[in-house]
Amino acid sequence: MAEKKSIKMHADTLRNIVIFLVVLAAALFFLVYPRHNSIKVLDSRVAKLEMRVEEHQTLKPIYTKLKTELDKKSIGNLPLPEKEMIPRKEIERISSAFKQIASKTGMRDIGIAPDVGSLGEKKGRMLVSAQCKGSFEDFQAFLRETGGLPFLEEVELVRIYQTPGDREFKVKFWVFLES
Repeated sequence: MAEKKSIKMHADTLRNIVIFLVVLAAALFFLVYPRHNSIKVLDSRVAKLEMRVEEHQTLKPIYTKLKTELDKKSIGNLPLPEKEMIPRKEIERISSAFKQIASKTGMRDIGIAPDVGSLGEKKGRMLVSAQCKGSFEDFQAFLRETGGLPFLEEVELVRIYQTPGDREFKVKFWVFLES
């Protein structure tokens, strides 16, 4: 009869092999698997960044075209005069200055109304209301020119109304006034 050879392993050796395999599996699970996940996260970030770069490359010609068009359309220098106060005796100078600017810029039906009641609110300042009709371009020029008035402090309110055939603009200005 044929003899069977059997390999006898000691219990200690078998236990050591099992422990080695468990430690190897744990090392793979705790060392390799997290790195594999972090690589997946980094790959997704890289894919997103590549997509953004592609979008930027696609939009760059449009951006450069718009930028050159914007550079061509210069609004010019805005006037920044030294600020001065108007004496109370020359209050009529305020309305004449606004009317002169309105006619110069193409605005029409101008109405200027200084608010004498505002003199008590803020010392050295007076509220002036202006109402006129015209186009947006004319109104833009009107605001630019009024910014050059030396006694103008700030624009408080701008309202735009659509009227038949035109637009109506209402503006409130604060002007410096000597006490």
